[in-house]
Amino acid sequence: MKIECLIFDCDGLMFDTERHACNTWRRILKAHDTPIPDGFFEAIIGAGSHQFQKVMQAHPEIQQWFPEIQQQRRPDLQKAIMTLGNVNKPGLISLLQYLKTTSLKVAVASSSPQEYVRWMLSTIGYDFDFDAILGGDLVAQAKPNPEIFLTAASLCGIQPENCLVLEDSKNGHLAAKAAGMHRVFIQDLVIPDQEMKEELIEFQCSSLNQVIDLLQSLKV
Repeated sequence: MKIECLIFDCDGLMFDTERHACNTWRRILKAHDTPIPDGFFEAIIGAGSHQFQKVMQAHPEIQQWFPEIQQQRRPDLQKAIMTLGNVNKPGLISLLQYLKTTSLKVAVASSSPQEYVRWMLSTIGYDFDFDAILGGDLVAQAKPNPEIFLTAASLCGIQPENCLVLEDSKNGHLAAKAAGMHRVFIQDLVIPDQEMKEELIEFQCSSLNQVIDLLQSLKV
């Protein structure tokens, strides 16, 4: 195995944003006496706009409140960042510092819009030059389609089989596997189901700090 490129997901992987987003959903839906179905968050985490719309259409009782949720999500997140200083996941800066000592290309490939991804990267509090930054609005088909990962690899000039993807969602793992890339699962809110355990997860780390150990074991 020859790894030449590391590809980060954004929400839930680099940043503790999924938890804050889910809290916004819960607060607003509770105010409207609207229950959240089992598996709802698992279905939308890491999903592109097409997948997200399918879930919304299946739950019209939730869809009617989505504009309010969408309007409130960033202010809630900005408040959290102002309070905490950042919402970096544990080990993010340590991993970025380590990557500066390697020859790896480094990309970010997220289902979220490009403007949002760049804004989140600006909150890290550490200067790092990514070789490629891609939001879901820059590709025709978002995760679980592999297009965004294949585009990131192409922009970095690296073959898919030499890429290692860091993901916290099932949709992301489906996309990475379809792209023919190696995969690391770092759990956030999504609990791996049987398919993920048996077919999708190649490596698993408890945090971004542990990714350094994995890269070193792979002689990167």
